[in-house]
Formats: sequence, structure tokens, C-alpha cells
Amino acid sequence: MYKTIQALYDGKINPAEQSRPKMKEYDTLLNELSKCRKEIFEQIESPLDKKLERLLEIQDKTFAYEMLQIFINGFRLGANIMLETCYDPHSNDDK
Repeated sequence: MYKTIQALYDGKINPAEQSRPKMKEYDTLLNELSKCRKEIFEQIESPLDKKLERLLEIQDKTFAYEMLQIFINGFRLGANIMLETCYDPHSNDDK
């Protein structure tokens, strides 16, 4: 009866791990990003490479927070939709 809740409890559902798009285009872009990043780091020297690495780390962390907020917003939206389907404030059931 509670398949989804049980799967979540058992650790079979992990939204953070499931957020990676399963598209060929995404994989192509990741490979291109990795190649470009490697080429840039091969061409620059210290201390600029350390500053660039720090910039990219901060950018990755801010992106992770953005993804968390997107997940929270989507979860809230889904919960609100479920609540609205169960409760209609305009119905005459209260009378």
C-alpha cells in the first residue's frame, strides 16, 4: 500500500542521485566540459590555476544549493496539488 514511502525509507529512492539527466546530449556536454576544463588548466600557471579551481568549486557549490531549492519547490508544488485534490475550500461539504 505504501510502496513509495517504504522505498524511500529503505533508501531505494534517492532524488539527489537521480537528478542526473539520462540523455546522450547531456553526456556529450559533460565530455566537452571536461575536455575544455583540462585544456584550460594545461595552459595556465600557478597561482591563476588555483584561483580558477576555487572559482569552479564555489560555482559547483552554489549550483548544488540551487538544485536543492528546485527540488524543494517541486516537492511543495506536488504536495499542494495533492492537498487541493483532497480538499476543496469551495465545496458545500462543511454545511
